[in-house]
Amino acid sequence: MKIYLSAFIVLMGLMLGSCGRSPDSQFYVLSPIAPLQNQIKSYKHLKIGLNEIKGPAYLSKPQVIVHYSANEVKLEEYHRWVENLDKNVKQVIVANLSTLLPGAAFISMPWDIKFRPKYQLQIDISQFEVDVKGNSLFSADYTIYADKQVYTTGTLVYRQKVSQPKIENLVASMNENLNHFSRDLAKVLAKLQ
Repeated sequence: MKIYLSAFIVLMGLMLGSCGRSPDSQFYVLSPIAPLQNQIKSYKHLKIGLNEIKGPAYLSKPQVIVHYSANEVKLEEYHRWVENLDKNVKQVIVANLSTLLPGAAFISMPWDIKFRPKYQLQIDISQFEVDVKGNSLFSADYTIYADKQVYTTGTLVYRQKVSQPKIENLVASMNENLNHFSRDLAKVLAKLQ
């Protein structure tokens, strides 16, 4: 009996010792473009109200999501967003537009009753994803309203191919796509009077 108990204790010790720690989680955040130097033009005439930025429900997941096929995704448990991705996306877009259009006022809904935007901007993100092969895709529709009427609309799509599809490279490609979107949207907004 004593031999069995000793063998059991040794076996349990070996089993517990072989159980490893799970890997540490890695956390990611999207970053806005760097501030521009020597920006001469001012856009103080632009007062734009930002409606809610809409996107797919998967933007609210804390894990980085990687597509393995058209119908299969994997939530990367050890690769997470430091904050809600949908909130981070909105912050980056607002920061980018403010950098690219200095002097313009961008106020998110709901805005103060004293703020009277000349234009309202609606952004609907339809795709913001990466896949296991290193493809990165961002697609969004935008609508600009003036006096509660549709002023102009557009669709912007960005694709990138990452040569080494590691999670950090995929996240960097997502960030680049979002920043390209912001630059092109700023060009559209810069034409407003």
